[in-house]
Amino acid sequence: MHLEYPYSVHHSIIPDNLCDEIIEEGEKLIKWDGIERKSGITHGFLMKAIGSIVNTANEDNGWNYITEHHDRMYYQKIGWHQYHKWRMNNQSKPTINPEKMNKISFMLSLNQVDIDYHGCYFELAYGAPWTQNYLNRFDELKKGTLIVFPSFLYYRFSPVMGGDRKIISGNLIGPAFA
Repeated sequence: MHLEYPYSVHHSIIPDNLCDEIIEEGEKLIKWDGIERKSGITHGFLMKAIGSIVNTANEDNGWNYITEHHDRMYYQKIGWHQYHKWRMNNQSKPTINPEKMNKISFMLSLNQVDIDYHGCYFELAYGAPWTQNYLNRFDELKKGTLIVFPSFLYYRFSPVMGGDRKIISGNLIGPAFA
């Protein structure tokens, strides 16, 4: 499926002080699962604000996917030399409602590249990423920036070369595509 607008970037939508508050809350809850450090996070205002922006992106980008609600949001801390391999979110089942599927994914950057961490670039790809069919590499995501994209796109984080990258990620879920 070709999309005219395969992602949207919303710069500095969350103020720095709220990003710091989310990091503080996330650090209290974080657990190590052997691959990455993450925790489910509930921040009512944040869930409502992000959900609203993601729904608007769904309409404005012409995706018009049927979504019902969001799955859990996760605080993630990606440390030195850690990275995410290429993955798609629509292959995993939502934690809240497993008979549905992830439709739209988002990633909120909570800290600042080249100040709090180095490397760990976010990349999106159409189809098989090993064909180098990249959509974009986001080198300079400012604190509080949200990226929204369909859950069937491949994405990854390159290795962290210094510091810790801190993000919130999540999905809007809905019925399976027909």
